Amino acid sequence: MGKEVLIQGSTPGALRAAENLADCGLTVHLVESSPFIGEMESAQGPVYLWNTRLLEILKDPQIKTWTNTEIKDIEWNADHCQVGLIQSPRYIDLARCTACGKCVEICPVTIPGTSLKAIHLGGQPDCAVITKEGLAPCSSACPAGIHVQGYVALIADGRYQEAYQLIHDALPFPSVCGRVCNHYCEASCSRLEIDEAVNIMALKRFVSDRVLEEGVRDLQNQPREKIPREENSAAKRVAIIGAGPAGLTAARDLVRAGYSAMVFDANPKAGGMMRVGIPPHRLPYDHLEWEIQQILTEGVELKLNTWVDDIPGLLEDGFAAVLIATGAHKALKVPLENADHPDNWLSLDFLKKVCLGKKINLKGRKVIVLGGGDVAVDAARSAIRLGKPEVRIVCRGLRASFNEIKEAEEEGIQFIRNRVFKKVILEEGKIAGVECLEAEVGDVVDGKRQFTELPGTEHLIPGDLVIWAIGQRPDFSFLPEGDQPIHHSSGGIQADSRMMTSLEGVFTAGDVRRGTTFFVVDAVGEGHQAARSIMDYLEGNQPPERVREREQVSLSQEEVQLRMELRSEARAKRIPVQCIPVQDRENNFAEVELTLGEKEARQEAGRCLSCGPCSECMACVEVCEPGAVIHHQQESTTTLELIGLISPDLALPASGDSCLIPLQGLEPMAGAAAAFEVLRAKPGPIFSYLKNSQRSGSLGRGTGLVVCQCGGEISRHIDTAGLCEEAGKWPEITHVLEIPSACSPEGAAHIKDLIRENKLGKLILAACSCCSLDQVCYSCTYQRIRCKGNLGVFSDLHEREEIEFVNIREGCAYIHPRSRKKATRAARTLIKAALGSNPAFYPQSGEMAGFPPVTLVVGEGKSAEECQSALSELEFETLRLEVISGQIIRTGGRFITSGPEEDLRADCLVLAPSSGAELDFISRSLLVANQKPLLEGKDDEDLRRLGIFVCPPSMDSLISGRGAAGEILAWAGKMGRRVRQPAAHVDPLLCRSCGTCLEVCGLGIPELVVDQTGSQAWINPLLCQDCGTCVAHCPSGAIQPGVQTDHKLVETLQRVLG
Repeated sequence: MGKEVLIQGSTPGALRAAENLADCGLTVHLVESSPFIGEMESAQGPVYLWNTRLLEILKDPQIKTWTNTEIKDIEWNADHCQVGLIQSPRYIDLARCTACGKCVEICPVTIPGTSLKAIHLGGQPDCAVITKEGLAPCSSACPAGIHVQGYVALIADGRYQEAYQLIHDALPFPSVCGRVCNHYCEASCSRLEIDEAVNIMALKRFVSDRVLEEGVRDLQNQPREKIPREENSAAKRVAIIGAGPAGLTAARDLVRAGYSAMVFDANPKAGGMMRVGIPPHRLPYDHLEWEIQQILTEGVELKLNTWVDDIPGLLEDGFAAVLIATGAHKALKVPLENADHPDNWLSLDFLKKVCLGKKINLKGRKVIVLGGGDVAVDAARSAIRLGKPEVRIVCRGLRASFNEIKEAEEEGIQFIRNRVFKKVILEEGKIAGVECLEAEVGDVVDGKRQFTELPGTEHLIPGDLVIWAIGQRPDFSFLPEGDQPIHHSSGGIQADSRMMTSLEGVFTAGDVRRGTTFFVVDAVGEGHQAARSIMDYLEGNQPPERVREREQVSLSQEEVQLRMELRSEARAKRIPVQCIPVQDRENNFAEVELTLGEKEARQEAGRCLSCGPCSECMACVEVCEPGAVIHHQQESTTTLELIGLISPDLALPASGDSCLIPLQGLEPMAGAAAAFEVLRAKPGPIFSYLKNSQRSGSLGRGTGLVVCQCGGEISRHIDTAGLCEEAGKWPEITHVLEIPSACSPEGAAHIKDLIRENKLGKLILAACSCCSLDQVCYSCTYQRIRCKGNLGVFSDLHEREEIEFVNIREGCAYIHPRSRKKATRAARTLIKAALGSNPAFYPQSGEMAGFPPVTLVVGEGKSAEECQSALSELEFETLRLEVISGQIIRTGGRFITSGPEEDLRADCLVLAPSSGAELDFISRSLLVANQKPLLEGKDDEDLRRLGIFVCPPSMDSLISGRGAAGEILAWAGKMGRRVRQPAAHVDPLLCRSCGTCLEVCGLGIPELVVDQTGSQAWINPLLCQDCGTCVAHCPSGAIQPGVQTDHKLVETLQRVLG
């Protein structure tokens, strides 16, 4: 079992526990339920300093940070536990996001009640996160898979072409469904809890009409993401019988995936029922034909006037698969008396003639349309336009849409409901009417409304022409029988879950599979499903397991009301679709309903309540150059084996015997105390991970240059290609590489390959990072530490080449945004300067003496006893001083004071006063060698670096005492991990032992030592911060800094000026 600990939450206490345990060599899992750790509300000190502390956590290779994660289950044992984690999707790849903010700028949705966009930045890790509470009801209801809320949001934002693109990617017929869709989306709209649904269909029509009219859409030139297939995939041909919505949708999907699709249709026009079943007063055919042309432009082949009745022959002719999508074009009629008279017309035959422009004159006729669905109303409204005959619709139940009924009544069509047809009456060989019975409406049983005939209510409805519109069925006459049959029934062609028929390789979709007519959007959905099944079949894949879909958002009436109150736009009433005047509809097929104006459309789109709240408009995907947005990301689960679990919330198991350690407070000291409890119980020595960690020499002799484009942030302002070409000719540079992004996984892999394959001893990375030091400053970002982490900068025991980072983004590109020439020249100068850089001075393993450290505990507080007892338990040497008689001097990185019998020397200092007054007294007694106050101007983090830890007298003595002990252990571990930190060093041949360095160092690090060569200054490299104060004051120039040495500065200036 490994030495792993889980810490729940990211309060200051939790972060301190994570730091301390990581410094002691344990692997820490920091589990945070929100997308960001250490919320700024809990920041201690200035925000920029708090940010650096969070970055320290994120860069530590010993700490694994889990955001958006909850503890799922725990299996307790006496000395360990097994914890299951469940991580919710962030929908952003943390390894790729550059926090450029372009996605935030373009996002059209604001989270209700906040100022945040649905995709937003907000903390550390400094990557975006998308807020998805679930699938919007409108999107969930759409059979075609359209991101409905997405295009509504884009329309509200005035981004019409993007809205059209979003619709068109899922639905090949936006203009058609903007007119004749049954709009399941509106029936699911959350606004129905309060008033009326958003007029989604009208918005779809608006945006498709606008794009068509302006001619801004050119699908042929739009880049398409191709699904990777084998090289011979393009040779796999699929035959599709039927050019209706299901067949054309499947064909487009197959072509986009790299297959060849040929569509056959017996009609002279493509579109199926859209073209020969929906009259032009509802659907102008120029819109439909334009959308079909876009499908053909993408590579779909179309053969019209072609009757296919040899399906096995298609397979023999080289088609790898066949899709039957012929629809349901066979109208039904009841076999009543005289129903075979020539003036009994079938609705679909009649509508086909109308739609194809055949001349029909019904002037003076009395038309009876039998049926109450949309087809019946279409037939009636078409008939009244052909000479203005008298038209009645006679039906048992009226199922047509409300708008269709209303417009039909305006046009003079009479509706006669609750009738049962008995027979067609003839007089002198001509139809005189239809005899009917009245019916009583009953309940709904098995989805069907029940009607009871009322005897004795026989009556005649006069008329001389009957149009039957009581339902449709598919035509199965072309299906093969005999040895290779395709089974079917009145319910449609029989197919399995893959939509494959009884004949291998033959699939079916749409109304011909369902057995009757549904709606365009239903057929489109089936077309998508059929295409996926055909692709799986052709590739030999099993049908993929169903991906767990996000749950649909369900807003209560109160939530809907609140969202409406938050935005004035949302409080607006639904804008109805207007129609042309009734008199303008007579004897013509002009489109009746009008398109919304732009102002109306944006106002109507503004009524959307952003249920998602992310609308999945995909605008963020389009602008994200690194490809960091992953909308299909799923939740994941992980199981961990732990020796400790620190939590502020979990209760001890009933046995009371577990590895659970309560986090008793938000303060850092509470976290340190919890970390101590883990270390106390941990098997094995605490510092067993510390090894002989001398820095290895260079791996090669060559020098490489990598220039990062930074996703365009650099290359837009700097001629990176020209710079690489020029640098490749410099004698100092042996290899040059230009990459799109250095902080991405691919970028890191390219850099490592360059180093390894060419045995480079030095690499210059011109990107956005400033230095190769294992540190975080207030200008650091998550992306910079990610880049450095990918290259091993933060790994304690990593044998590596010398890497020099040059920040040409902030240092050049951002300084000269308007002058590409100046920015490029500045970048050239910085890179040349980097060629003169020498490796920093790092402390060697022989200088790690004095560990574990000696601790001096000062003060009369109860926490002093707790601290001393805790350290002694782990066999750490501890000195105790209750009352200070003199001063405590910090020199040589140690604390020296007078004890009762002898001087006391310690590496660490714990202040454990019993009161605030005692703390002030002890603080005044702490001095550096030059007698200046040691604590003046220093905050808690400064004191921790010095090895000084304060037990507040107001805090529980057990927590503060054990917390201080935990801090000592972590401090010792951190010193052991500082083998890669640069430090100032003294040249003994130049040192005069003047003591100037002792006087000027505000941290009390230098000291004078005597060896066989004499007296000289020595600076403890594990404690030195490399601030440069001693370097600047040394009169003999004996002290050199760890990074900016004199030699380096001189060489850098020579290269810059030369």
